[in-house]
Amino acid sequence: MTTLNWRPRNLIRRDPGDQAAAPGGRRWVGLLAEAGVAMTAAALLLLYSATIHVNPMKRPGQVSGLAAMLLPFMVIAIAIVVAVLLVQRFGRPVHYTWAVRLACAATAGLFTGLIAGGVAVALHGTPWPINGVISDSSVIQKYAHSVATGHGIPDDSGYPPLYIYLLAAWAKLFYNGNTGYALKTLSLVTVALIGPLAYLMWRTILRPVWALIIGVVPTLPLIDPYKPYGNLSLFIFIPALALLLSALRRSPVTEPRRLIAVGAGLGLLIGLDFLLYSGWFVWSAAGMVVLTLAYFPWKAGPKRALILLGSTAFVFLAVAGWTLSKLLLMSTDNVDRYMYVDTDTDPGYFSIWLWVQNGKPDQWPPLGELGGVGLFAILLAIGLGVSLILGARRSVVIVAATCMASAWVMRLWYASHMYRDNAVQLWPRTSWQIMYCLLVLCGFSIYLGVQRLKRIKLPKLTPAASSASAGTAGGARSGLRARLPLHAGVLACLLLLFGMSGSAIANKYMPGPGLYPAYRSMLAHITPKLDGKCPAYTNPKACVPRKHPWLDHLKK
Repeated sequence: MTTLNWRPRNLIRRDPGDQAAAPGGRRWVGLLAEAGVAMTAAALLLLYSATIHVNPMKRPGQVSGLAAMLLPFMVIAIAIVVAVLLVQRFGRPVHYTWAVRLACAATAGLFTGLIAGGVAVALHGTPWPINGVISDSSVIQKYAHSVATGHGIPDDSGYPPLYIYLLAAWAKLFYNGNTGYALKTLSLVTVALIGPLAYLMWRTILRPVWALIIGVVPTLPLIDPYKPYGNLSLFIFIPALALLLSALRRSPVTEPRRLIAVGAGLGLLIGLDFLLYSGWFVWSAAGMVVLTLAYFPWKAGPKRALILLGSTAFVFLAVAGWTLSKLLLMSTDNVDRYMYVDTDTDPGYFSIWLWVQNGKPDQWPPLGELGGVGLFAILLAIGLGVSLILGARRSVVIVAATCMASAWVMRLWYASHMYRDNAVQLWPRTSWQIMYCLLVLCGFSIYLGVQRLKRIKLPKLTPAASSASAGTAGGARSGLRARLPLHAGVLACLLLLFGMSGSAIANKYMPGPGLYPAYRSMLAHITPKLDGKCPAYTNPKACVPRKHPWLDHLKK
């Protein structure tokens, strides 16, 4: 007879002083405090960008604008590290715990606030969003205008509805229904929120510093200011599935009432995420079905597991069922046939994308050092192996590895049929999911390695002092002082990394000819405003009239 021998080994242990681990309202108070700090930090940098007045169409103006954004970032970063060091030196353990938590939250917000502020500098002087009224930008504006005027989204659009409805509401609230101008600011706000939201999702699983390393660092190559909602959905999707799998594995020892609440909450979160972007669901569906069947407690507690999955499915379908049914009905008729550079690229290559890289490539894909494979991809492969060796029983590792494998299978399936069917079906976008999952697994390989090292018993540096002061408040303080400034060092490292990366990402979108990020920003500057005038820093001869009939009623 097979019995379930469940142990909470798949869960990430939190620090005893971490109030997020506390029961009841105290946990949510702590998470809300972190959310407030993260979003405030992001908002401060984005608002600060409005005080920077440079000509983004000239390179000196671009450089000055980036430097002006980096200056407050670095000043705040230094203040964060110094504050953590001071609290470790003079504060109590509970104060230090809070200092680390809030410092990590602020770091997450500063990172994407810097990117959003840098892109705002790139678009300074024009009311239009990246790409102006071209391609996906125009489609989103048109559909949002249709929603704002009460006509809804066409049934055959294929676009995720949540962001379109948000844009319609944003335009009505702040721009008198002008969805073109509204898309610029909504995109900037969305970019600024990526860091806080990714951090908070992983904070439900990990301690603060690890939530930064595993949850925010993997977003570095995937933040897309042009259409930020798609990859934001991915950053929510993976940890949400990890939470669901963890709840499924614990369902035999969880009260039914709690299972209903957890299932409903996850169903709501996953449903909203589906409405934000559904591609990750398509590419992960096969893997998640296999995973559910493999970890379903068939003998130990099937009824409670069904309660969890049933409540999750019920709320998910209530939120996203209509959109899901439309996608299923139009799946055979709505065929993606758009061919571009990525569809001509080696399907085994996913490490970087031509449209988002820095600099101009001499060849594509770039040369690889080992059998055509670059060092970065080799490190990703090593991280995958180490995470599976050390953490194959952990829910996060299982979900990330399964979603990565499922995306690979779907990628190769669609790519192998591309010639026969003359259909792309967006298979190049699986690169983002594969990349993100592998980066998460690399982060977990570091985490698991650190946990193994912590099990090695080392001699105490100050045994006499620690024994003499045991059990007293002064002893707690002296123990805190004797510890290495680990958190301050890690935060300093991450803040420097985020500062350099945020500046590099924003720099790619400084307007100019050439690669797509720069050219898309330039399109925003050479598109005439609704009054017929050119944006502030554009030569009138360079303005190119564009058609935007959904905005004609707003022309003065």
